[in-house]
Amino acid sequence: MGNAPAHFVMPPVLNDNLDYIAFGTCALLLFGALAVGLPRIRAGARLPLSTWPIVAITLIVGGFLIGYAGREERVKIEGSLKAMVPTYALEMQRLGHAKVSLEARDDDPLYRQLLQAEREWMQVNPLAHDIYTVRKRADGKNVFVVDSETDYDRNGKIEGEREQRRPLGELYEEEDPCLERALLGEANFDPEVVTDRWGKWVGAWAPIYGATGKVEAVVGVDFDAGKWLAEIAGARRGTLLELGLFLATIAAAMTAIGVLKANLAHQLAIERKVRKSEERWRHIIEQMPLAFIERDTDSRIIGWNPAAARIFGWAEKEVLGCNGIDFLVAPAARAQVAAIWKSLSQAGAERHSVNENLTKDGRVITCEWFNSQVVDDQGKVRGAISLGQDVSLRLQLDQQAQQSQKLQSVGLLAAGVAHDFNNILTIILGHTDLLLSRIDLPAEAAADIESVAVAADRAADLTRQLLSFSRKRAMFARPIDLNTVVEGSVTLLARTLGADIALDCDLAASLPAVEADPSMLDQVITNLAVNARDAMPRGGALALSTRLVEIGPADVTMHPEARPGLAVCLRISDSGSGMPPDQLQRIFEPFFTTKEPGKGTGLGLAAVHGIVKQHRGWIEVASEVGKGTMFEIFLPASSAPATAPERRPAPSQRILLPPTERVTILLVEDEPTVRKIARTALERGGFAVLEAPDGPS
Repeated sequence: MGNAPAHFVMPPVLNDNLDYIAFGTCALLLFGALAVGLPRIRAGARLPLSTWPIVAITLIVGGFLIGYAGREERVKIEGSLKAMVPTYALEMQRLGHAKVSLEARDDDPLYRQLLQAEREWMQVNPLAHDIYTVRKRADGKNVFVVDSETDYDRNGKIEGEREQRRPLGELYEEEDPCLERALLGEANFDPEVVTDRWGKWVGAWAPIYGATGKVEAVVGVDFDAGKWLAEIAGARRGTLLELGLFLATIAAAMTAIGVLKANLAHQLAIERKVRKSEERWRHIIEQMPLAFIERDTDSRIIGWNPAAARIFGWAEKEVLGCNGIDFLVAPAARAQVAAIWKSLSQAGAERHSVNENLTKDGRVITCEWFNSQVVDDQGKVRGAISLGQDVSLRLQLDQQAQQSQKLQSVGLLAAGVAHDFNNILTIILGHTDLLLSRIDLPAEAAADIESVAVAADRAADLTRQLLSFSRKRAMFARPIDLNTVVEGSVTLLARTLGADIALDCDLAASLPAVEADPSMLDQVITNLAVNARDAMPRGGALALSTRLVEIGPADVTMHPEARPGLAVCLRISDSGSGMPPDQLQRIFEPFFTTKEPGKGTGLGLAAVHGIVKQHRGWIEVASEVGKGTMFEIFLPASSAPATAPERRPAPSQRILLPPTERVTILLVEDEPTVRKIARTALERGGFAVLEAPDGPS
C-alpha cells in the first residue's frame, strides 16, 4: 500500500487454499504410497478400485467444508478491520486534515499534530502497520499528504527508505482501484494479501470530507495480515484434523481389504501356476527363435522344437530317439561335437561352440551353439540341452564388412601413392613433350624420348586407375540417362570384342536419371567388358541390361552397402570361365589378377569398384566356374530430369588467340617442379606467366 513497493502477489485461490492443497497432496501421497508399497509388503495386495472414488469425494466435500470454516472466520475478522479505517478518517477530518496545504512547511503545527495522531494509532493498534493520507491534485495525480514514519519490521528502529516519512506532496504512483473508489466517497477493504520480506499485508481506505461535504482526501491503512490469517488457518485446521481422521480410517479399511484379497488371490495363483507351468514352458520352447534340442545321457534326442525343424528341415517325429551327431553335424566337425557332448556328462560342464551342420536338403550351414547340462535336485546329470542359431548370414556379412574395410585401407594408401606418382609423371611427360618439340633434336634421341613418353603414358594410366579405385579421381556428375551411356559404350565395344563374342543389349524403357559422370561410367562398362572378353578366349556371349529396382529392408540386410529406395541396375554378364569362391572374394583388390604375368595389372576391377562407390552405388557379383560371371551395378535413382549429352564445340566455334596478342596467365600449382615445367611450356607458347604456389587462405 502506501510505503510498500511492488511485490509478487500470489493468486488468491492458491493463497487461501495452500493448507488444503498441502493436505490434499499429503492425502494423495499417502494413498499413492499405499498403492505402491502394499504390493511390496504383501505380494499381490492391491487397494480396491473403490478407494479412489471415495478419496476423491471426501477431498471434494472436505474442500467445501474447510473453505466454509475459513470464510466464516475471515468475514468476522475483516468486519472488525473495516470498522477501524472510517474511525481514523473521522478523526483526521475532526483534526482539520483539509486545512493542511501541500505547500505547508515540515514544521507546520497542524501537519505535526496529524503525524503524531497516526503514530499513536499504530501504537494502540498492533494490526495497523502503516497509516497515511492521499489527496488528488488539480492535475488528477494522487499525492501523499500525511505519512508518518513507520517501524515496519518491528525492530524498534526507524531505518531504511521504506520506513521514512514520505515528503508532503510526493506522488503516489501506484494504480490502486480501491484508492480511487475511496476518493469517490466509498470506504472499502482490499482483502488481497500482499507478501514481502517484512510480512503479509492487506489494506483499507476511507474518505476524509472537507467543510463543503466533499471528499478532500482519503486515509489508507496497511494491516498485518499474518495474525488474522493465523486465526483463519486455525479454524481451517480444526476441520482438516477431522477430515484427516476420516481419511486415515478409509486407508486402514482399504488396506485390510486389499491384504485379504491378496491372500485369497495368492492361493488361487499357486493353483493356476501349478496347472500352467508345463504348458507355459512348452509354449516358450515352441515359440523361441532358437533351435532347442534336448538329449538324454545316451545322446538320444528327446526334445525338438519348431525352430529346430525350421532350421534343419527334420520334423520332430523324424529325430526323436536318434543320435543327432549322425545327421546334424558335418563330417569334419563330428569329432569336436562328440567331445563336447561327452564332456556334458560331467558335473559343472558347459560348452559354447560354432561349427558346421547339415540340413535335411543337404545344405551345409554354420550354427552357434550354447550347450548346458540338465541336473536334478541331487546334482546328478540327467541329460543336456542345446540352443542353436544359424549364423551363416551373419558370418557372410562380417566377411563382407571386413573386405570393405580392407579395400578402404588399401584405397587410402593407393590414393597417396598415385597422387605423388602422378606429379612425377607430369614432370616426365612435360619434359619429354618439351624435348620432342625441339627442332634440333637428333632422330636417335627422339626415338628414345618417344619410348620414355610411351612408358610414362602407361604409368599415368595406372595412376588414373589407382585414383578411380581410391575414389580420389575428380568426378563431374550430372543427371544422365544410363541407357544413353550404355548405348554409346556398346557402339565402341562391338568393334573391340571381336566377331566370336555375341553382344546382346536389353535396356529398360523410361528409366529415371542417375547422378553420374558419363566418362567414368563408360570406363566401368569398358573395364567389365574387357574382363569378360579375356574370360572367353574361345568366344561366347556378353549381355548388358538395365532395369529399375526397389531396394527394400531385406535387401539392405543381405547387402550392407545397399541403400533403401529406387535404384537403376546395370547388369553385365558373360558365359566365360567363371571364378571359384576364393578368387571371387578378392576380385576388387588392387593388383590382384587371375591373368598370366604381363597380361594385366589387376587394377581394372579395383577402378570399377572405386568409381561405383564414388557414385554412392554398390556392386553385387555372382560367378561359378565354367558358367560365367555376372556383375550388377546399382546406382541411386535421381528425381532430376536427365540432361542432354555434352558435345564438343565444332572447330569453327573454338576461340583462337591472335598470334600477335600477348596474353598473361596466372599459374597456381603447389608442386614446384610441376609448376616449373608448366611455366616453361606456357612461355614457349608465347604467354606471359604469373605463378603462385597457392591462393589466399
